[in-house]
Amino acid sequence: MRASDADRTVTLGLLGTQYAEGRLTLDELGRRVDQVLGARSDDTLAGALGGLPVAPRRLRPRFAPWWRRLGAALLDLLAPTGSSSAGALLVAPLGGWAGWGTVTFILLFVVPLPYATICHARRGTLGERVFQIQLRDATDAGAPVRVGQVFGRAVMTYVFGVLFFLGGFLDGVWTHWDVRRQAWHDKVAGTIVVRKERSD
Repeated sequence: MRASDADRTVTLGLLGTQYAEGRLTLDELGRRVDQVLGARSDDTLAGALGGLPVAPRRLRPRFAPWWRRLGAALLDLLAPTGSSSAGALLVAPLGGWAGWGTVTFILLFVVPLPYATICHARRGTLGERVFQIQLRDATDAGAPVRVGQVFGRAVMTYVFGVLFFLGGFLDGVWTHWDVRRQAWHDKVAGTIVVRKERSD
């Protein structure tokens, strides 16, 4: 992932702290500073902190842009929607519209809740893997989310999106102007969505 000026600034600050605490000589500091200034990737920045008691993951998290989040959400919707259509074709001849409605309700409203909870508690949903984003705890960008946390997030997505249309719309577009790119359901659950790192 490409290194940003903000990440370089943070890394230089960490090196300055290590020098002030006596963990680096002046020559070593100069060598590492040159490495940071010429860094083109996050891996190079992390290398400049190698062997020091700092956590490279504490660098400013790269919040996922709205289009990646939207693409992941749409891809995750395709699976239950496609399954609903296939299930309807099988059930409709037996139960008519009532059967189709039951299958659609289960696949669109019942299945996604445990799907999102289980996938987020593990390695992310299919859409998130494809679009290279991941869910993290808002208090620590490097900390995995908890099961109860992602379950609550999924529930709040339904609350904002299903109960009233305007709330669902605002929940989704809120990421455009929010400093941490959080939707409403992220704020309630205490989560952020970040770009996936190579090492994950």
